[in-house]
Amino acid sequence: MFLALYGGGSTTLERHKEEIMPKYEPLSSSAHVSAGFQRARDYSHAAADRVAPIIIDEVAHLIPYMPLGFIEEPGEKPRYKLVAIQGVDTESNLYVHPTSHKWLTGYTPACYRAYPFALGVDENAQKHVLCFDKLSGLLREPAGSQDIAFFDEAGNPSKEVSDTLEFLKKREMGFRRTSRAVDSLSHYGLLEPWPMAIQKDSGKTNIQGLYRINNEKLLQVEPVALKELNITGALQIAYAQLFSMPQIKHLQKLAQLHDTVEPSLESGELDSFFDNDGEDNITFNFDD
Repeated sequence: MFLALYGGGSTTLERHKEEIMPKYEPLSSSAHVSAGFQRARDYSHAAADRVAPIIIDEVAHLIPYMPLGFIEEPGEKPRYKLVAIQGVDTESNLYVHPTSHKWLTGYTPACYRAYPFALGVDENAQKHVLCFDKLSGLLREPAGSQDIAFFDEAGNPSKEVSDTLEFLKKREMGFRRTSRAVDSLSHYGLLEPWPMAIQKDSGKTNIQGLYRINNEKLLQVEPVALKELNITGALQIAYAQLFSMPQIKHLQKLAQLHDTVEPSLESGELDSFFDNDGEDNITFNFDD
């Protein structure tokens, strides 16, 4: 079976450390009939991610917390991906507590919330396949009384597994819509390099490889192109990126906090820091 994986667990963007990377295995009622799992208790799988791939469905939730931008994807032709910017250094996510690995703000990007599950595609059978990270330490075989079963006695997926699969399918659909919208922005020449510098106690740090919307060009887009950008959702993404740029100040403040008072940072304690209402959207619904 040839399996193509979509990002459903931890993103590997910007990772350079020698670390254990996820090893996803397709779930099946025959191979995992007696197995179960534990939910991830923290976000250690996200701790090294400077950026997170995001979808159009969640940009409104992210704007209060993170600057949004674009990164170039490898390939023959230039293509770009919409991301939330989470760190200054290439191996650090400032939104994850440095020791407890709890998430520090009221919204967690959707790419992290299904871990240790990921969505795969069996290209021989042309269908989606739910996969599990065998190296997560969360697989239980056989499942104990405190574990969540993958399948019931009849071999049907448990409710938790079915909900996770549905969430990942919706997220994959969101990635497809987002990719088309970002392609439209690129097609009309609306993306430009974003030279960003963050002032830390140790000095100024330049963040490389980011792109932003060119606001002047956006204001000059012809009506026909503007209509297309609106239909694809590209216009929504463009303004979300522009409106999120003042949140660079949060990166700078978080970098200083990580450098100076790491032990005192606790999950949920920074709600007033971000001027939010304490929302913690960890359900399988982007609209809550």
